[in-house]
Amino acid sequence: MQQQHLRNYQLFDAPVGLFFTLSTTLETGSKMDIAMMIQNVMIAAKARGIDSCPQAAWNPFHQIVAKVLGIPENEELVCTVALGYSDQTQVVNQLHTPRVPAEEFAVFYD
Repeated sequence: MQQQHLRNYQLFDAPVGLFFTLSTTLETGSKMDIAMMIQNVMIAAKARGIDSCPQAAWNPFHQIVAKVLGIPENEELVCTVALGYSDQTQVVNQLHTPRVPAEEFAVFYD
C-alpha cells in the first residue's frame, strides 16, 4: 500500500499535473468554489476521454511545491490533479469500491 501511495509523487505516471492554489486571504466559501471548479475540470477532461486523479498527498509539501513552481507566499496548495490516460490492465485501475445509496447517509427534506 505504501508503494502505491508513493506513486502520488509521480502523478501516477500521468503526463500532466495540475496544482490548484488559493489565496490565503480568501474565506471558506472560496474553498468550496475552487473545489467545484476542480470537479468541473475533471468532468470536462473525462468528456474528452482523459482520466484524472485528485490528490491531497502533495499538500503537506506545499513549501517545496511552492518553491519549485514559484507559487507566491500568499497562496496555499489546495489540490493536485493528475491528468492522463489510465492503464485499464493495471489492477489498481479496476478497483471499484462499494457505495451505499445516498438515502443511507443523507437526509432529504421536502
